Amino acid sequence: MLKTILKVLLIFLITISFIGCQKSADSINNSVSCNKGDFEMSLFSDKKSYKVNEKISLWATLKYVGDNDTLTIWHGGEYMFFSITNGKDFNVDPVTILPLLSTTLDKNKLYHHDYQKSGGWSADDPDADFWEKFFNEEDLFLPRDEYTITLNSDFSLSSNMQSKINLTCTIKIRVI
Repeated sequence: MLKTILKVLLIFLITISFIGCQKSADSINNSVSCNKGDFEMSLFSDKKSYKVNEKISLWATLKYVGDNDTLTIWHGGEYMFFSITNGKDFNVDPVTILPLLSTTLDKNKLYHHDYQKSGGWSADDPDADFWEKFFNEEDLFLPRDEYTITLNSDFSLSSNMQSKINLTCTIKIRVI
C-alpha cells in the first residue's frame, strides 16, 4: 500500500513539474543585451507575441561593471529611453527633458526601468483621436502589427556631455 501511495505521489510530482516547466517555456521573455565599455544594458518584453487587447510589458536594465565602486553619469531626464515603431505610421519616440541631472551608479547593481509612455500629438493630426486615447491609457496596448522596440542610452561620463555612452538594444514583437 505504501509503495502504491509513493508511486502515485511521484507521478503527481513529475506531472506538476512538467506542467510548471511547460508554463515557463510558454512565458519565456523576449530580450536582448548590449554592452559597451563598463556598461551592460538589456531590453525585455514578457512575450514575443501579444493579442490586440493584451497589455504589453516592456522594461530595461542597466548595470555598471567598471573598476570603481561607483560612477556618476550625467543625463537629461531618463538615461535610457524606449522607441516603438511599426516602420510605417506608428512611431512613438520619447520626449527629452533638458535639465542636466546626475545619477550615481553602484558597481554591479542592476538598475531597472519600466516602459512609460512619452510623447505627444497634434490636434491637426488626422489620427489625433487615436493618439489621444493611446497616450491617455496608462498601460501599453498596440494595434495589430509587427513592432520594433528600441532602447537607447542617453548619458555622459562628464557634466559637459562630451563623453557620451551610446548603447542601442532592439527587439521585435507582434500583436495579433
